[in-house]
Amino acid sequence: MREQSQARPCSRESDPGGGKVWGSPEGGSVFWRVASAHAVIVSSLILALFYYWFGIADRYAIFLYEHLGAGPFDPRTVSRYWMSGLVASGGVLVVYTYGNWLWGRIQGIRGRRYVPPEGPKVWLLSLPLIVPGVLWITTHLNWPVLPLPLAAACAVVAVVGLFLALIPARMATAQPGQFLWLAGAGAGLVPALLLLRVVERFPQGEKAVPDACAAIAATLVGALWTLALAGVYARRRGTAWRGSHLLVSGFCLSYLLLPLAHYLLLTPPTLHYITVADNFFASTVPGQALGFAAAVGLAWGAVAFQRRIAR
Repeated sequence: MREQSQARPCSRESDPGGGKVWGSPEGGSVFWRVASAHAVIVSSLILALFYYWFGIADRYAIFLYEHLGAGPFDPRTVSRYWMSGLVASGGVLVVYTYGNWLWGRIQGIRGRRYVPPEGPKVWLLSLPLIVPGVLWITTHLNWPVLPLPLAAACAVVAVVGLFLALIPARMATAQPGQFLWLAGAGAGLVPALLLLRVVERFPQGEKAVPDACAAIAATLVGALWTLALAGVYARRRGTAWRGSHLLVSGFCLSYLLLPLAHYLLLTPPTLHYITVADNFFASTVPGQALGFAAAVGLAWGAVAFQRRIAR
């Protein structure tokens, strides 16, 4: 006698390719237990990294105290404190996305369908754990402890980064092909987000001019790359992405994955340290706004291009 499934009807949401993602039940005790378990896992990873960086590790190494004369509360050192939230979120991005994808493949071999809970819901359940945890760690452990405003900045950056980090897992698990297309296209937004900001240094000497020109050229190359992938995808699939999904891809690569890669791969093997914010963010609001505006415009243009081809 065949065993009948007792699962509840699954909710649906449109994917960037116009299809449907069938997920876990979006209500009831089973869903909330699963989402809560995911929240505990990602919160534990964030807090474990903060505990290591602020409570156990040598701060002279992690935050480069005395490097070029920087003290514990030098502006560059302060930026390393809150950048740790993005590096920790980058770790969640890699571990959580890959872990859910792998579990989905294992369940597929067993003839079962697995889709993780929606990222925003897991994120909401994580807040009561991460915010007080980061505040306590940074204001109580090691020396010097952080003042409350700076500790709060670390917590805010960590939860913002975590929000981005949790989004890709659902698509990577249910639709890995769509995930790879968007990851590749999002790479074209990275020059706009990370390099175009050097235009703000135009008045600061001769070297600023070639740097700005190189940044503009890289942004144009990235735009062509994104538009090329968008066109090929629309031609093959006859549909368009969502602009928000393309932007999330660019943000995750630029502000989560690359800071993590810097920490793990671009520092000496015996001296892994958190990068300064100047390596990823503009020093002025207009400079940062320029990069964001260029990325938004490129994402909107790529989706409009896809829709035109699809029609």
